[in-house]
Amino acid sequence: MKKKLSRKDIAIWKRILEAGSRNASNALTEMLGFPLEMSAVVLANMPISRFPFLAGNPEEVSAGIRLVFTGDVSGQIMLVFPLASAYQFVDMLMERPKGATRELGEVEISALSEFANVASCCFVRDLADRARVSMDMSPPEAVVDMTAAVLEATILHLWEQTDYALTMETLFRSEGSETNGYFFFVPDVGSADLLMNRLKAVKWNQS
Repeated sequence: MKKKLSRKDIAIWKRILEAGSRNASNALTEMLGFPLEMSAVVLANMPISRFPFLAGNPEEVSAGIRLVFTGDVSGQIMLVFPLASAYQFVDMLMERPKGATRELGEVEISALSEFANVASCCFVRDLADRARVSMDMSPPEAVVDMTAAVLEATILHLWEQTDYALTMETLFRSEGSETNGYFFFVPDVGSADLLMNRLKAVKWNQS
C-alpha cells in the first residue's frame, strides 16, 4: 500500500476485518471452551513510520507475534500487545484471576502465539475465500522487547516498498474482562493491489 486508501477502500477492508474478527471469535470460543470476543475498535491506514508509536512509547516493552503469508499474495501479519495488555490477555486465555500474570514465560508466550495463529488463520482464510486467492501462513514468531524492536523486522522488510499499512486496534472481551491489542495487516505492494481489485468485485450483500 504505497499511498493512503480511499474511504471506499477502507470501507471494504473494514468489512473484511469485521468478518475475520467474527470468524476468529467463533473459532477461539470453540477452541477455548468459553466465549472470547474479538472486535475492531479503530481501523486506519497508517504510515509505516508511525508503527512503533501506535501501541504507546516505542521504548516500552510489548509482546508481538509475527506471521508471514505467501501464495498468490504475500506479506505479514503482526499482533502487538503492550505488556500490561499482554498480561491481562493471558489471564483471559488461561482463565486465571485478574492480575495473576506478571511475567511472560514459555507457557504464556505459547498461549499468545496459539491465539495469534488461530486468529490470523481465520482472517486469512476468510480473505482468501472472498478474493479467490491462495494464502499460506507461516508458524508464529513471538518476541518480547521494546515496541520498536518488536516491529523492527516488519518495518525493515517493507520500508523500501510500502509507505502505509492497515492497522486495527482490537478489543478482546471474555466473561466480564477486556483488554486491547493491535493488529497489523501488511501485504506486499503488488499483493495489496491484487487483493483490492478482487475485493471490489465481491458482492457484499451476500456476505
